[in-house]
Amino acid sequence: MALDDRPDGLPIVRYCLTRMDLCQNAGLFRPALGVVVMTLVPGRFNMRSLATFDVVRPDFGLGQALAAQAGFGAACAVSAVALRSVLDMWAPNTGPFAVIYPTVLIATLFGHARSGLVAFVLSFLWAWWHVLPVAHSFAFLLASDRARVIINAAFALLVVVLAEEFRRAVWRTTRSLNREIERGDLLRAELEHRTKNNFSLIASLLSVQEREHRSDEVQAALAQANARIHTFCKTYEILGQKGNACGDPCGAVPMQAYISEIAQSAVAALLPTGINLQISCSPSRLPQRTAIAIGLFVNEAVTNCAKYAFVGRPQGTIRVDFDACDEHWRLSVSDDGAGTTAEETTTCGGLGHGLMDAFAAQAGARFNKRIDGAGCTVTLSTGEHEHIPHRSERQPSDRHLFPFQAGPA
Repeated sequence: MALDDRPDGLPIVRYCLTRMDLCQNAGLFRPALGVVVMTLVPGRFNMRSLATFDVVRPDFGLGQALAAQAGFGAACAVSAVALRSVLDMWAPNTGPFAVIYPTVLIATLFGHARSGLVAFVLSFLWAWWHVLPVAHSFAFLLASDRARVIINAAFALLVVVLAEEFRRAVWRTTRSLNREIERGDLLRAELEHRTKNNFSLIASLLSVQEREHRSDEVQAALAQANARIHTFCKTYEILGQKGNACGDPCGAVPMQAYISEIAQSAVAALLPTGINLQISCSPSRLPQRTAIAIGLFVNEAVTNCAKYAFVGRPQGTIRVDFDACDEHWRLSVSDDGAGTTAEETTTCGGLGHGLMDAFAAQAGARFNKRIDGAGCTVTLSTGEHEHIPHRSERQPSDRHLFPFQAGPA
């Protein structure tokens, strides 16, 4: 994220104008078109992108940098000439040097002082030649015009100097902020790594306690607690994998990989061989707090399946579906287990149901539960995705499907 710290001070272009299909043959005038687009289309480019724009890319050599700056300055001068021509239709020869000041300001801010000087020379000479009386001549109609030209030239050059100093101050501040951001990211990554290690240590201690107890009830309780701890571990593990397909430097969790690993780990730990897991998850990323709540919800739903749905059933299927669109999402965990025969044992007074309510509140979502003869379906949803179709209502989709079979309990 840091800006370029090379001695020549050529800053990094935050986005690549070559990807913009504005004008494929615009050549050196494309940077000017980019500035116009950024100004007129605020929805696509924010002010930060505009503030860090530069016509010189970091991979440019000295010759390329000079050519880009000269071309951008010339493009700004041409734009000033076109604007001056339009103004002459309405107010001929009024304020002959007025357009020069914004021209050199824009050229300097986005193309360094060299672009500002090129824009100044071209636009000033054109205004002197074409607009200032006598037209199409460098002669002065009035004796005071000489001082007029000198004063306007001096103040235009002053604009170039001040704009260049302002541009450098902005880039120095941006570099400093980027270094602070990098330092904060490093500290956050270290904190997440240590948190993951702490959760892993707790999970290991619970596993040791589970092996030492002969009581099936105690082992089941410790296994459930261990699975919940594992959910936290997996979240921090994914968050720590920055720079690859799983991690995100902004702290967003890739839900496809996250839900798949959480559900597979829970099924492998709590369910016997013969229980199949199907995961259908659309690629999306959610904030860390929401992702943790969803992971814990999935783990609790699979735990309930292990406790009630497949008691005395050697085979069955658990299906996890996750859909997301913009800031709205929906999660569904369903099974083809005992269904209505287990309804009396899964009333709203249990610990699992209370935990699911708590996880739903943490995720800012709505929790629903349906039990019938086809099995049990629990849902977690927000916004437009509050309606979750039942298993029999679902249609095949183009989302990624992960089949998984549980191992030995």
